[in-house]
Amino acid sequence: MKNEIHPKNYRPVVFKDISCDYAFLTKSCVETKETIKWEDGNEYPLLNLRLVI
Repeated sequence: MKNEIHPKNYRPVVFKDISCDYAFLTKSCVETKETIKWEDGNEYPLLNLRLVI
């Protein structure tokens, strides 16, 4: 991977689908106002969303 190509706020973030209570941890630069304690015991930024199909 090339150095310094990602934004400075590129970090682990939890995305949580509130319609089915499913969450996953991935990297993103999305801005969040909430945090969540994850399975590994660490606290991460949280983005709640509702997927509609």
